[in-house]
Amino acid sequence: MRALDLPPPVLIAPPSSQKGRNASPDWTARSDTPNRPQRVTLTLDPVSAEVIGREGFSAKHPIDKVIGYGIAAHEGQLFGWVNQLLGVLAALGLITLSVSGLVIWWRRRPEGQLGAPPALPESRIAMGLGLLIVLFGVLLPVLGISMIAIALIERFALRHIPGVRRWLGLDHNPVSFQKP
Repeated sequence: MRALDLPPPVLIAPPSSQKGRNASPDWTARSDTPNRPQRVTLTLDPVSAEVIGREGFSAKHPIDKVIGYGIAAHEGQLFGWVNQLLGVLAALGLITLSVSGLVIWWRRRPEGQLGAPPALPESRIAMGLGLLIVLFGVLLPVLGISMIAIALIERFALRHIPGVRRWLGLDHNPVSFQKP
């Protein structure tokens, strides 16, 4: 496949044996390189093995191009080791953020309680936050299902266990977050 200038690995498919619209008497050679912008598909004549068609990344729809670049960048294939270094730095940053958030919460939480923030007062901010949560729940269905499941578990199980209710701050008395 070096003579056809296809980045490896290359997948070669024989002519389609099915009858119908998609049936083709031609062979295809397709690059399946991880770097999607470098992928090429060739159509080959079955008798002479000459290239009769070439479809590269530049011939794709703009949305396909954006998705291809995004996937290649996400997988660390677009800019070589620089892309992979950026991915490692992003992962280390997220780990640092998660660990530092846990440490800060642990140091500032009220003694013997979870330390969740109190509910927002009834205002436009609380309404806006509620609408934003509903919007995210609709646009991200797994998040929406998770939020509904947690709300049902809290409403029908956790509120009825006194120790858990007190630890989660579900009692009616507000929690003070200021240290004495």
